[in-house]
Amino acid sequence: MNTEEFTPEPCKNWRRKNYDLKYLEGKSPRERAEIETTRDLSKPIEQLVCDYHDIAELVIDPNAAKAADMNWFLIQAQKRMVSLMGRVALEHERSSRLLVRLTWVLVFLTIAIVGLTIVMLAKMK
Repeated sequence: MNTEEFTPEPCKNWRRKNYDLKYLEGKSPRERAEIETTRDLSKPIEQLVCDYHDIAELVIDPNAAKAADMNWFLIQAQKRMVSLMGRVALEHERSSRLLVRLTWVLVFLTIAIVGLTIVMLAKMK
């Protein structure tokens, strides 16, 4: 008898974004790369992780593809991983900017408090 308890499965709380792949037809490799970059950066991080897992499963499964297709699957997995890292870096940059702004607000408020304290002390004398 196994008494081990498992954590309940989490709910999927993100919405998948699907894009028309036909839109990429007839575009130069650079244009396709720019379109895919814009698309990947607009996707939720969860979708990028999901896409990576999806492609990685094809690489792991020996029945999924021929050996010639393995390079394609590996490159697709790397593309998704790079997109994920880029998305996380952009989120980090946004958070850092916000933190710097909040720091400046705190500096301003601290200076205001010190100034008002000095004024109050001067009036008490």
